[in-house]
Amino acid sequence: MEQLTKLKFTEYIYFEGDFNGKYSGIPIKSQDHLSSIDLLESNIFNTKRCGKYVFFNTKNDNLHFEMFENICIEINDENLTKKIRFKEDVCNLKIDNIKLSNQMIDGKKTFGQIQGKAKFSIPIQREIDFNKSFNKLPKADFDIFIPELEAVLKKKNTELHKKKIRQKIIKFLKYFPLIIYLIVMSIASIYFISNFDFDKKINSTENFITNKYDEIINSINSKTIYLRKKGNQLYLQVEIANTKNELLVDTGASMTLIPEIFLNKLIADKYLKPEIHLLGFQKFKIANGESVEGSVWRVPRLKLGSEILYDVEVSSLPGAKTGLLGMSTLEKLGNYSIFPNENKIVIFKN
Repeated sequence: MEQLTKLKFTEYIYFEGDFNGKYSGIPIKSQDHLSSIDLLESNIFNTKRCGKYVFFNTKNDNLHFEMFENICIEINDENLTKKIRFKEDVCNLKIDNIKLSNQMIDGKKTFGQIQGKAKFSIPIQREIDFNKSFNKLPKADFDIFIPELEAVLKKKNTELHKKKIRQKIIKFLKYFPLIIYLIVMSIASIYFISNFDFDKKINSTENFITNKYDEIINSINSKTIYLRKKGNQLYLQVEIANTKNELLVDTGASMTLIPEIFLNKLIADKYLKPEIHLLGFQKFKIANGESVEGSVWRVPRLKLGSEILYDVEVSSLPGAKTGLLGMSTLEKLGNYSIFPNENKIVIFKN
């Protein structure tokens, strides 16, 4: 008989938090006047771990979903330097203490906002190796299911952080002898051909090596988005729902402005829905000093170069043919600087 050496099983981690979102409901033909409710937008915040007793001690009159995909969760833990938001598939989502508001009836459907207390679980795949010691318990913290957590954890081990940087530099230095050889051969050839000052060339070579070293260190600690220059103005390509549009970078604009034709395409493609993503209307002052009423929208996902931003507020004016990349979007990049002479935006990592 084959001996069992490993055991694989699923462990559930339980959480509770405050729930809010938007829903649609359709009446069900029954004596109790029940309705079928679909969640259109879901957020769970003030999330914290809870025990099995708290999780299963739930009122009967609650909404229950066996599986719910791509729900937005906000966690605040003492190990984090700040709150973290991420999207995750969860199991056994239960919502009680439900409050419905801002209801709007459209035919047989009812739309509105929903609030309540949520409890849910996240499955973790475990494995026990019977050939190894049980002295060390398996890891059971937030980082086993949140890939982005490492970027915001406190740097408790400074030495480890320095070691990672050194390893990247060592990897580069593997090719350093070849680079030095090519540089020296180039210097020797130029010296014998043009008979110029050899010491001056050595100094310029040292500066070149120093600059390259600085570029490598900066690439480790920063991220660059390149801009396109037209005349004296800088433009950046923005992508929403696989639709691209080039916007003028304007740090004087408080909010990003997208052309009307761009907005209409997003609405026609049903990526933006007025009943969900329209935040309202407000007055905007245009170049000639007039005030024009425009619409304000919440875009779930927006891409700048290789950088992806979530929940970005944008505006649109009637007849607007050009767009502006304003501070409502740029501020979401975090710690950044614009270098107009080099046509780039540099995002500095924390």
